[in-house]
Amino acid sequence: MLIIELIDVRAAWRDYWQDWFIASVLIIACLLCGLWFVGLAYARPGAYTLLPQILFSVLTYPLAVRIVSRLDSWRLAS
Repeated sequence: MLIIELIDVRAAWRDYWQDWFIASVLIIACLLCGLWFVGLAYARPGAYTLLPQILFSVLTYPLAVRIVSRLDSWRLAS
């Protein structure tokens, strides 16, 4: 969310699909970096083992945004 906010400050306009794309790229990068770190200590599995987690994470991004939005509005109302 913080990286998306940094991009928002620099961009002239941004819509929901662009947010989803940026978040998807960051999710995939984080999961692949985690796989790389695991590979330092153990035998590294193939990247294909992350496909279900990547798919689930990317598809649940809108749910996470709604939860954060509701919590933020609740925080501001207090």
